[in-house]
Amino acid sequence: MPSRTRDEILERIESQPLEVLEPIADAIDSWEPRDDSSLVDARLWSLVEPSPVDAVRDELSQIQLFLRRSELVTESARRDTVANWLGITPQAVSNAAADGRLLYFKHRGVLMFPKWQFDPDAAEPVVPGVSQVAEAFPSGVVTLSSWIRRPNERMGGQAPIDLLRSGRISTVVALARSIGS
Repeated sequence: MPSRTRDEILERIESQPLEVLEPIADAIDSWEPRDDSSLVDARLWSLVEPSPVDAVRDELSQIQLFLRRSELVTESARRDTVANWLGITPQAVSNAAADGRLLYFKHRGVLMFPKWQFDPDAAEPVVPGVSQVAEAFPSGVVTLSSWIRRPNERMGGQAPIDLLRSGRISTVVALARSIGS
């Protein structure tokens, strides 16, 4: 693909909202060669360099991840806010993050804590099992944040975070672990 055309496509893709990009990614993921000659071409492409479809899929995946990260920044709290919520010092929040009891990511050098891991209505404001799920999940906080809040057919249409809130920690941990296998 000529670089000018590729750059134009990427520029147009990057300007699209996530709800437009996800169906495109699904369509690309479901692409199958139409006949044996296409299959041979696809295999040859993969030996020499990524196929154009794979290249676009990879670029789209990166763009989606950065869009999800941008969304997650707006759905997260800073360390001082979390300290106030939990009634602890900012240093105690940092310690909890460092030992995996709280999930975080850095945004421009600032620790950001996804709000979905907190439940202000519960006796314990940090949702139980979050750290175990994060440990079992094969990817980082941004991807986990998307997965844990999305209804899952394997969980009866419920989101994994809802099952954690209802105490079904081992079920969610097992599902998170199965993703990587």
